[in-house]
Amino acid sequence: MGLREDALVAIEESVVLCRRIAKDRPAAFGSGLAVTLSDLSNMLSDVGQREGALAAIQESVTLYRPLAESRPAAFNQEFTRALNILSVRLAQVERHEEALAAIQESVALHRKLVDDFPVTSKYPLALSLNSLSNRLSQLGHAEGALAAIRECVMLLRQVAEDRPAALNPQLASALKNLSICLSALDYREDALEAAKEAVELNRPLAKDIPAVFKSRLASSLEQLSISLRDLNQEEAAVMAEQEANALNLSETPSA
Repeated sequence: MGLREDALVAIEESVVLCRRIAKDRPAAFGSGLAVTLSDLSNMLSDVGQREGALAAIQESVTLYRPLAESRPAAFNQEFTRALNILSVRLAQVERHEEALAAIQESVALHRKLVDDFPVTSKYPLALSLNSLSNRLSQLGHAEGALAAIRECVMLLRQVAEDRPAALNPQLASALKNLSICLSALDYREDALEAAKEAVELNRPLAKDIPAVFKSRLASSLEQLSISLRDLNQEEAAVMAEQEANALNLSETPSA
């Protein structure tokens, strides 16, 4: 049995134990079961069990909802996190309308958290807006997707000013998504600028931590190539594409 399978068995045993405890004292231990179910969902997703992963996070959300309603200050952050995961799981099984509804609820709750806790809640709101943009894009709502990712980038710029080393990776990813959304609506010059900035942010990250960020640099270069080609800058597009291909080849294990 591999490490993932061992971990899955362990988390499944934890869920069984938490169920027993929460059955007798749900008010005290329901949140613990919700957390464990969220962990189980992630583990099941990692091993390709999408339906099981969805069922686990659905139960987690069901447990969190009354807790967040009765004690929002204590549980809204955990509840919104579970809603984000639920949205991803629903999208993975092609239930895109439900996935959109889940992330819209998460964004609405995050906005309330930003009003109450602006310093700590902007970053989670930005991540939820990134997910919202993805869900809207999947359903063909290009204008809404662009508005969401623009707000995401704006928030990430704000929080990255004080913590660039920690948050530039997320900003780079959001800028690549912004470039994609701009391209979809033929804002080609703006799409190119966003793609260039994403590449610029990813370069030092790929140099410092290649195992993590080399593939992200390659992905941002691919988007840069598309944006350049959209503006008939073929020579520069080919150069970006070749660099991306070289990075991808270096990531491929040798036979």
